[in-house]
Amino acid sequence: MVTKKTALISSAAFIAVIVVVAGAVVFGPTMLHSMSKRSFDSNEWKSSDQRVRGQMVEDLEAGKTLDGLWRREVVKLLGSPDLDEGSHISYDIDLGHRFGSTPWLYRFKIEFSGENRVTHYYHHD
Repeated sequence: MVTKKTALISSAAFIAVIVVVAGAVVFGPTMLHSMSKRSFDSNEWKSSDQRVRGQMVEDLEAGKTLDGLWRREVVKLLGSPDLDEGSHISYDIDLGHRFGSTPWLYRFKIEFSGENRVTHYYHHD
Protein backbone atom coordinates (compact mmCIF):
# COMPACT_ATOMS: atom_id res chain seq x y z
CA MET A 1 0.00 0.00 0.00
CA VAL A 2 1.29 3.46 -0.93
CA THR A 3 1.43 5.91 1.92
CA LYS A 4 1.07 9.67 1.61
CA LYS A 5 4.75 10.08 2.45
CA THR A 6 5.82 7.66 -0.30
CA ALA A 7 3.54 9.35 -2.83
CA LEU A 8 4.92 12.77 -1.88
CA ILE A 9 8.53 11.60 -2.19
CA SER A 10 7.79 9.98 -5.57
CA SER A 11 6.12 13.14 -6.83
CA ALA A 12 9.01 15.31 -5.67
CA ALA A 13 11.55 12.99 -7.32
CA PHE A 14 9.56 13.02 -10.57
CA ILE A 15 9.40 16.83 -10.58
CA ALA A 16 13.14 17.04 -9.85
CA VAL A 17 13.91 14.75 -12.80
CA ILE A 18 11.69 16.86 -15.09
CA VAL A 19 13.45 20.08 -13.97
CA VAL A 20 16.93 18.59 -14.51
CA VAL A 21 16.06 17.21 -17.96
CA ALA A 22 14.39 20.47 -19.03
CA GLY A 23 17.41 22.46 -17.81
CA ALA A 24 19.80 20.22 -19.72
CA VAL A 25 17.74 20.57 -22.89
CA VAL A 26 17.42 24.35 -22.62
CA PHE A 27 20.79 25.33 -21.17
CA GLY A 28 23.12 22.42 -21.98
CA PRO A 29 23.81 23.32 -25.64
CA THR A 30 24.23 26.98 -24.72
CA MET A 31 26.72 26.21 -21.99
CA LEU A 32 28.76 24.00 -24.30
CA HIS A 33 28.53 26.49 -27.15
CA SER A 34 29.61 29.39 -24.96
CA MET A 35 32.84 27.58 -24.09
CA SER A 36 34.05 27.56 -27.71
CA LYS A 37 36.97 29.94 -28.10
CA ARG A 38 38.85 31.07 -31.20
CA SER A 39 42.11 32.86 -31.76
CA PHE A 40 41.66 36.41 -33.02
CA ASP A 41 41.94 36.77 -36.80
CA SER A 42 41.27 40.17 -38.36
CA ASN A 43 39.88 38.87 -41.66
CA GLU A 44 37.63 36.36 -39.92
CA TRP A 45 36.42 39.01 -37.43
CA LYS A 46 35.47 41.39 -40.25
CA SER A 47 33.65 38.73 -42.28
CA SER A 48 31.94 36.83 -39.46
CA ASP A 49 28.80 37.17 -37.39
CA GLN A 50 28.40 38.22 -33.75
CA ARG A 51 28.85 34.64 -32.51
CA VAL A 52 32.27 34.16 -34.11
CA ARG A 53 33.34 37.58 -32.86
CA GLY A 54 32.20 36.55 -29.39
CA GLN A 55 34.41 33.48 -29.59
CA MET A 56 37.40 35.68 -30.48
CA VAL A 57 36.94 38.55 -28.06
CA GLU A 58 38.73 36.94 -25.12
CA ASP A 59 41.83 36.31 -27.23
CA LEU A 60 41.65 39.85 -28.64
CA GLU A 61 41.50 41.34 -25.14
CA ALA A 62 44.16 39.08 -23.64
CA GLY A 63 46.56 39.56 -26.55
CA LYS A 64 46.55 43.34 -26.03
CA THR A 65 46.40 43.69 -29.82
CA LEU A 66 44.66 47.05 -29.56
CA ASP A 67 46.95 48.69 -27.00
CA GLY A 68 47.97 52.17 -28.18
CA LEU A 69 46.53 51.85 -31.69
CA TRP A 70 45.06 54.83 -33.50
CA ARG A 71 41.32 54.81 -34.23
CA ARG A 72 41.93 54.31 -37.97
CA GLU A 73 44.17 51.31 -37.21
CA VAL A 74 41.43 49.76 -35.04
CA VAL A 75 38.84 50.21 -37.79
CA LYS A 76 41.25 48.73 -40.32
CA LEU A 77 41.81 45.74 -38.02
CA LEU A 78 38.17 45.18 -36.96
CA GLY A 79 36.11 46.77 -39.72
CA SER A 80 33.35 49.33 -39.33
CA PRO A 81 31.93 49.46 -35.79
CA ASP A 82 28.30 48.70 -35.00
CA LEU A 83 28.17 51.86 -32.90
CA ASP A 84 30.32 55.01 -33.10
CA GLU A 85 29.91 57.46 -30.23
CA GLY A 86 32.93 59.65 -30.95
CA SER A 87 35.05 58.89 -27.89
CA HIS A 88 34.35 55.18 -28.21
CA ILE A 89 33.23 52.58 -30.72
CA SER A 90 31.49 49.25 -30.14
CA TYR A 91 31.06 45.91 -31.87
CA ASP A 92 28.13 43.60 -31.10
CA ILE A 93 29.25 40.17 -29.91
CA ASP A 94 27.48 36.97 -28.88
CA LEU A 95 29.17 35.13 -26.00
CA GLY A 96 26.72 32.23 -26.19
CA HIS A 97 24.51 33.34 -23.31
CA ARG A 98 20.79 33.13 -23.86
CA PHE A 99 17.65 34.62 -22.38
CA GLY A 100 15.36 31.71 -23.12
CA SER A 101 16.11 31.00 -26.77
CA THR A 102 17.14 34.59 -27.62
CA PRO A 103 20.86 35.46 -27.72
CA TRP A 104 21.94 37.86 -24.98
CA LEU A 105 24.21 40.18 -26.97
CA TYR A 106 27.17 42.00 -25.51
CA ARG A 107 29.22 44.91 -26.81
CA PHE A 108 32.97 45.03 -27.24
CA LYS A 109 33.71 48.67 -26.43
CA ILE A 110 36.91 50.49 -27.37
CA GLU A 111 37.59 53.89 -25.82
CA PHE A 112 39.89 56.54 -27.31
CA SER A 113 41.85 59.46 -25.92
CA GLY A 114 41.43 62.99 -27.28
CA GLU A 115 44.21 62.16 -29.73
CA ASN A 116 42.25 59.10 -30.99
CA ARG A 117 44.51 56.48 -29.43
CA VAL A 118 43.07 53.41 -27.72
CA THR A 119 42.97 53.93 -23.95
CA HIS A 120 40.73 51.08 -22.80
CA TYR A 121 38.66 48.19 -24.17
CA TYR A 122 36.34 45.61 -22.62
CA HIS A 123 33.10 43.76 -23.26
CA HIS A 124 29.84 44.33 -21.39
CA ASP A 125 26.13 43.68 -21.71
